[in-house]
Amino acid sequence: MPELPEAETIRRSLEKLVIGKTIEQVWYSGLPLRSKKINITPIKNETIVEVKRWGKNIFLVGEKQNLLVNLGMSGKLLWNKKEKHTHVILVFKDGYLSFTDPRRFGYLHITRPYIPKEPPDPLLTKNWDLYNLSSKMVIKNLLLSGKRVIGIGNIYANEALWLAKISPFKKSSLLTKQEADRLKKAIIRVLKEAIKDRGTTLKDFCDCFGVKGTHQNNLYVYNRQGNNCLDCGTKIEKRYLSRRSTFFCPACQL
Repeated sequence: MPELPEAETIRRSLEKLVIGKTIEQVWYSGLPLRSKKINITPIKNETIVEVKRWGKNIFLVGEKQNLLVNLGMSGKLLWNKKEKHTHVILVFKDGYLSFTDPRRFGYLHITRPYIPKEPPDPLLTKNWDLYNLSSKMVIKNLLLSGKRVIGIGNIYANEALWLAKISPFKKSSLLTKQEADRLKKAIIRVLKEAIKDRGTTLKDFCDCFGVKGTHQNNLYVYNRQGNNCLDCGTKIEKRYLSRRSTFFCPACQL
């Protein structure tokens, strides 16, 4: 958390705020992000021409360089607001953009004007699939690994597997072509539904304007343990898989 839909929600916020504007000043707290200090001063004086996304990564695309932003687990980008755990501020003529991250698992990095194309993004890549997998991992862990498709975190892996009626504990290599196709369609659907709801806010996620997402009100299985399955009425169960909460219907997802 945040996952692809939350990153896309923020990207759309940024489009309204920074395109065509020049970064006049850069401030950094000096504290390590994702265990190391960063150097983003070269982005100063860069004019933002586009805001892109690949997976969970957001790119402020300049004329010469990009600023890659990954929100980690608790990161936020806020317009004209500085909080206790703000670590980076980009100052524009008409306001400032702050990067706030209490847990400091997020990071910022200067890159050339190039957006990576691999692994595939489920909403931006035309041809990708989950069939004929050789991995020994169970399918939920494979989705979270980012090795075959990126941007899917714990929330939407649970949601997509329920929608596709596939057990999260099934070995990836045992997926049939029909199951792989169903799962691909389910992933695309749950991500688009979450983007339409401007993301899922379980704790403190919000867009750059401070507006929270509403998709937490429309989840199929995530955080619904003990409630009835929306399809068959069986109680949703919760187990831990590789220390991550896993929600599923024991009757529907075989």
